[in-house]
Amino acid sequence: MEKPVLSPQFTVEDIGKLREWNYERTKNMTDEERRADLRHDADFVREMIAKAKRKRQAEEAKTVV
Repeated sequence: MEKPVLSPQFTVEDIGKLREWNYERTKNMTDEERRADLRHDADFVREMIAKAKRKRQAEEAKTVV
């Protein structure tokens, strides 16, 4: 199953599509594989948050001066 295409409004139907896609993607994974997958996703999100934080701090530093 391919990753679903989501609408720009992100509707309830989109959530259903994502849940179905994720279930199909993970249903045959072992517990260890699922944990590794979650860790990978969590690392990605942490990095996105860190980048946004650095960007915000840089913008704040420019306005303080």
